[in-house]
Amino acid sequence: MKEPWRNDTYSHVTELVRVSFMDTFKEFDRLKKTWKPDGYLQELANDIKKNGIKDPLIASYNPTNQEILLIEGNHRLAVAKMLGITHLPLRIVRSRYTVGTYIPNGLSYKTAIGHINGDLKPSEVFHIDVKVA
Repeated sequence: MKEPWRNDTYSHVTELVRVSFMDTFKEFDRLKKTWKPDGYLQELANDIKKNGIKDPLIASYNPTNQEILLIEGNHRLAVAKMLGITHLPLRIVRSRYTVGTYIPNGLSYKTAIGHINGDLKPSEVFHIDVKVA
């Protein structure tokens, strides 16, 4: 599959993460609830098959309460599941206002040093393996 997201400005903080893992902190199940017009998910699926994922998905992470929410890419996540795609590009942005899924053993150890970057790699937030291309 093509990977145009690798040319993105934030590719240095983007990693391939398992779809099944991202599914645990999605905002909505876009296969059941979407505000897009009829046929949108199929059009998106056709575009992904032809061109690959153009932009990384984005999750907002609050290091204070260790909660995370997928804020950009819920439709792409739903289509990836339809197409059987196992990994998607993800980057994390730090936020003080995220109310989402609690992630135990997240970045709490880094808060002790008093600084957390605004953009984070998923492997800097989660204790997970990421796919290296």
